[in-house]
This record gives sequence, structure tokens and C-alpha cells, in this order.
Amino acid sequence: MKLLAFCALLLVNNCSADRAADSPSVSLQPWLVGLTAVVGFLLLVFVVVIVRRLLKKNRDDEEGSTYDKVTGAAEGETKQTSL
Repeated sequence: MKLLAFCALLLVNNCSADRAADSPSVSLQPWLVGLTAVVGFLLLVFVVVIVRRLLKKNRDDEEGSTYDKVTGAAEGETKQTSL
């Protein structure tokens, strides 16, 4: 994660240096800035959800649990209903 943040900072710094040397600063339209912020936020949330799901799956695999998530019973257990 630290490496990703470091690379992002290098890219931002590089883009800023190139823009300052070549031409005057160009500002984006306000709606484009907002759209970029929303897309960036959704991408960040997507990555976090995927990472959490992978970590949870790995943790469940390590525990070796035989718990059935659908029925809520351990392996070999049966649940009786009132029907």
C-alpha cells in the first residue's frame, strides 16, 4: 500500500513539473473535476471491498471451519423445523 501511495505521489509530482515547464496551467471544468472525484472514490471503494473479501476468504480457509453458511449448522448437525 505504501508503494502504491509513493508511486502516485511520483506521478503527480512528475505531471506538475511537466505542466509548469511547458505551458500555463490548464484548469478543468468543475463538472469534470467532480466526475473524476466520484470515479476515483468508487474505484477506491471497489479495491477495498475486493481486498477485504479476499482476506476474509483466506481467514475462513485457514480456520478450516466446516460451518455451513447457508443453514447455519456445523457439519453433521441437522436442524429441525416446526413444519
